[in-house]
Amino acid sequence: MNTSFFAKVAGSALIAVSMFAAASASAATTVLNFNGESASFSATYGPGVASFSDDFLFNVPAASTSDPVGTVTLSATKVGKFLVPTINNTSLSFFKINADHSHTALDTTYDANGFYLASVLPTGMYGFNFAGNIKNVAKGGSYGGTLTMNVSAVPEPGTYAMLVAGLGLLAFTARRKASK
Repeated sequence: MNTSFFAKVAGSALIAVSMFAAASASAATTVLNFNGESASFSATYGPGVASFSDDFLFNVPAASTSDPVGTVTLSATKVGKFLVPTINNTSLSFFKINADHSHTALDTTYDANGFYLASVLPTGMYGFNFAGNIKNVAKGGSYGGTLTMNVSAVPEPGTYAMLVAGLGLLAFTARRKASK
C-alpha cells in the first residue's frame, strides 16, 4: 500500500512538472492559406503560458516575386479607463527556408505601422516568426494579423525574345523607310 501511495505521488508530481514546463513557453508552426493575395494569422494563449514563438510559413509561387507587408493586432484588457495590451516584448522577423530546411534571416521592419521587408522576395519558401511574452500569465492573451503578398509575375524568357524580335522589326522598318 505504501508503494502504491508513493507511485501515485511521484506520478502526480511528474504530470504537474511536465504541464508547467509545457505551459511556460509555447511554439507553433502554421502554413498560411491565402485568399487572393492576403492571409490571416492568429493565436490565443490561455492561462499559464508565459511566452510564445510562432512560425508562419508561406510560398512565393514560381515565375513571380512578392513584396509582403502585414499588420498585427494584440488583444487588450481594460485597466481602469485604459485598454492595455495583454502581450508585450513582441518581435517579428522574416526568414528564407533553404533547401536543407535551415533558415536565413531577412532584413525585417516591424513597428506600430506593421511589418515589411527591405527587399522583394523571389520564388521560394519563406516564413516569419512572431514572438512575445504574456503580461498576465494567469489570464493569457492573443493576437491576430494579416499578411498581404503583393505578387508580380516575372516574364518568361520567351516573352523577352518576342520583345527583342518586335524591336528588331521596328528598327528594320524604320531603317528601310529612312533609306527611301
